[in-house]
This record gives sequence, C-alpha cells and structure tokens, in this order.
Amino acid sequence: MTTATRADTGWGRFRADFQAEILARIPEHLERLSWSAERIEAAQRDGLRGLLAHAVAQSPFHRQRLAGTDVAGIEPGDLASLPVMTKTDMMAAIDDVFTDRRLSLAAIEQALAVTGTEPVPVLDRYMALATGGSTGQRGVFVFEPAAKATFILSIIRSLLAGLHAAGGIPPGGLPMAMVGAGSAVHATGAAAAETVGTDVPVRVTSVPVTLPWPEIVDRLNALQPPALIGFASALARLAAEQSAGRLHIAPTVIISTSETLVPEARAEITAAFGTPVINSFATTEGLMGSSAPGGDVLMFNSDVCIIELVDARNRPVGPGCRPPRCWSRTCITSPSRSSGTSSPTRSCACRTTPAPATCWPACRVGPTRCSTTRPAICTRMSSGRSWSSPLRSRTTRSGRPGPGSRPRSSPPAARAPKPSAVGWRRRSPAAGSASLT
Repeated sequence: MTTATRADTGWGRFRADFQAEILARIPEHLERLSWSAERIEAAQRDGLRGLLAHAVAQSPFHRQRLAGTDVAGIEPGDLASLPVMTKTDMMAAIDDVFTDRRLSLAAIEQALAVTGTEPVPVLDRYMALATGGSTGQRGVFVFEPAAKATFILSIIRSLLAGLHAAGGIPPGGLPMAMVGAGSAVHATGAAAAETVGTDVPVRVTSVPVTLPWPEIVDRLNALQPPALIGFASALARLAAEQSAGRLHIAPTVIISTSETLVPEARAEITAAFGTPVINSFATTEGLMGSSAPGGDVLMFNSDVCIIELVDARNRPVGPGCRPPRCWSRTCITSPSRSSGTSSPTRSCACRTTPAPATCWPACRVGPTRCSTTRPAICTRMSSGRSWSSPLRSRTTRSGRPGPGSRPRSSPPAARAPKPSAVGWRRRSPAAGSASLT
C-alpha cells in the first residue's frame, strides 16, 4: 500500500501523516496479538517508565506531582504509589498538564467550536476530540498522527487480523457504515474523515444518528454496508426496522460502541441480522476492549494500557478477588510524547466474576453493574467478550495494539461501549495522547 494523497488543507496534511502511520504500524500491531505474557509485561514496564520520564521532563503539572518518584526504576506493580489525578485536577491545570508547551485549552476549545464533519487541527499538528461530559465535566484530548494511529489500531487490529486470515484487506478498504455522532468532535463522528482515500484498511461512511430515522434507513439501504458500527441503542432500533421489513441490509460484521449493550438488545440485533454482535469499549484517552462475536467478555489492550482493579476506596485488589464493589483505574502508557497528558482512570461500580484465563485483562459486565477480573499473567490465551469495563488502566507510550485472529490475545476489533460510569479517576500521567476526559 501507498500513503494517501496529501491535501493542501491542515486536515488533509494531518490525515496523510496519520494514514501513513497506520499503514506502517499494521504489521507490528498484528504481531502483538501473539505476544507472550512476558513480552506484554516488558512493554508495560518500558512504556510506563518512558511515559513518566517524559511527563516529568515536559509537564509542569506532572513534574510537581511526581517529585521524588524513581521514574527510571518504577514497575507496573508500583502504580499504587503514584498520586491519583482526577478529571477535576487535570481540567483545572490542563495547560500545565500538556507536554507540548504551545498547547492550551483555549486553542483546543477554539478548534472544537468550529469543527464540522472534519477535525480542525491545532497548531497544524494535533487533532482534538472531546467526550460527552456525562459525568458533569467534558474532557478534551489531542493526538499527533502517530498517537492517533495507535489509538485507531487498538480498535481495529483484531478486525484487520481477521481480514488477513480470510485472504486480505479488500481493495480500497473494508466498507463500513458508522451510525454515530454527526460531528468530528466525537471519535465516531471523525471516522469518516479519517478514512478518506484508497489505501486505508477500512473505509467508513458516516450515517449520523441525528438524522431523521427514515433517512438513516434509506441511507443504509442504499449503502448495503458489509460492516455496520453504531451506538448500541441505534443498532437496537435498526434491528427493529430490519424485522419490520423497512431496512434490508446484510452486514457480516456488526460492532456496538459508545453505549452499554444490554443482553436484550444484543439478542434482538443478532436475530434481526443473523450476525453475532461484537461488543466494544473505548475511552478517548486510549483504553480499548472488544469481545469476540456474540461473546460477553471484553479483552483489553494491555500492551498499551496498564489496567488495575481497585476497590471503592481506591485500593488495589488481587486477581480473582470478589469484593462487593470494585472500581477500575487506567494508566495509558502509549501514544504521543509531545502532546502532554494524564493518566486517566475511569471508575465504575461493579461486581467481579471470573473471566476466561487469558494473558490480556478481561472483563464481563452486566446491565446495571459491571463485573471484572484481572487474570494472573499466564501463557495461555483465550477468546472472550463483554460489553462494559470497569478497570484501572495506565497507558504505556511504547504500546501499539493489534487485533488478531489467533487464540485471542488482544481485544478484538471494534470500538467499545462505555460502561455506566459512576465517575472517573486518573492516576499520575497518562500517555496515549495529550488528553483528559
């Protein structure tokens, strides 16, 4: 494959660089799916140390908070010794959190305010995204091309592995219809603009969920997409349209994202389309997880994030622990070195239940409470799936995810529905991008 043709616009230049990074990193991300537990652990250690070193060197916020920390000798098991960074902490000091000192919240908000169907680059180098602010405060994130490539490959690598196993990526990329956000401020709304070109592995067409419903149905009937991605509630409604005879599509891949996929909706979607649903979980800062088709266990990209299960008092708990309630914290140790960031932590009340043994953290979740387990490091891998995850994760700057058609060692493909979160917590610096939620 060759890289996309450059456009003269700021977004065109960013997209060309981003797509070049995607194409260059695909082989490595696919290879990561077969990594041993020891190699994953080494990537976590190296990524965490590199991330913290960069944060201390470039971010006034993290330099102060991590003063006295032995950054060069820290181990993933030492995460509990690092200060927790809440979203409120980060948003209040975001300009000092960034490691690229030219970035500012004002510049990011200005770019987001004028964003339509295409992102508006910040400083001609960064792409900005925002969360919905369902917890009461919106978070903003910035990605350089390499960081954005790691973000996207964490989501689609399992899908790409499946395509390779089936004979290769279709010419022009796998066509996908995205029933999601209409604005590129949100990750689902940016996907179409990111995949313009002939050399991308997937080609997304946006069908905004904000359109009148009959128009959504008409567009999908005209597109006849082989792959369908959408908010869980939108997919459930599309299943009803299919059953009623107004929608006539036959996708062979269906991925639920951005919302909790309840068992009833999953059953309705599967019955209407005859295709098992892949459930996915994704945070804008970098933690990704997805299930096997029809499965109920999410597998997470622990080559890029260090996931830590903690109790309601923020205390780490051991593998297989079954406390009445648990929370998750996440440390993103990957993406962008130059754009500063935080170590986000998403929290969600949950109950823990055992998940299949695997080298990758796995989580099984229920409709109103999530259940998670953090399996012990092992050499055996297994596939699994789920739809919400309450884990604490830390992202490593080194990590690059990859899907796989092999005995499932990394999250399968798709974007992930976010769990019914009770709150967010962040530990020390995160990496994935320069971000905060």
